[in-house]
Amino acid sequence: MPGHGSERKAAESQHQGLCATCFLFPVYGNWDMVSLMGTAIWSPWYNVLATLEGRGRRGETPLHPTTSYGFNPQSDQFVALPDSTLEGDCVRVFNPQSSTSAVVPVGDVGPYNGGGTTSNMWQFNDPYWSPGGSLSNAGPQPPETATGVDLRGRTVGRYAVGTGIDLSYALAQSFGITGNAELMWRFEACGD
Repeated sequence: MPGHGSERKAAESQHQGLCATCFLFPVYGNWDMVSLMGTAIWSPWYNVLATLEGRGRRGETPLHPTTSYGFNPQSDQFVALPDSTLEGDCVRVFNPQSSTSAVVPVGDVGPYNGGGTTSNMWQFNDPYWSPGGSLSNAGPQPPETATGVDLRGRTVGRYAVGTGIDLSYALAQSFGITGNAELMWRFEACGD
């Protein structure tokens, strides 16, 4: 199981070797990611329930063949997180059942939450990994879906209560996952 103490020390020493005047700053709050000039260099691990991207209920019309960010859930490896400000970011997903991991882009918004309305584009974002830096609310929170209701007031299906990340079909296949699974993820710099 990955630990983040040694990785943080490595990231800090890596930063010290880059330049003495570079600034590290957290995104959202003090808990989710430290970036250097826009690139994630340290993030803690989050353990959440993962679901398959776009897998509706039986009899429902399938979702669009591409996501809101232009990815194909059948052939592209990506995740969806419930925050519409993460387009272009990447995460490392770790499957503890098989000890496999992959760095993939955030290719959609979800599960359940994220996005908003024309008057408030971020109204339904659920950055559960970030308390916004409040020391009274320190550390990550459970995803909003853990309440059984999403931020729009819709009831979450019983098998989706507590979901915090969606996997594309292609990514789930590479991990050998066929349904919901407990996974770990963290922000990470996108590869070349």
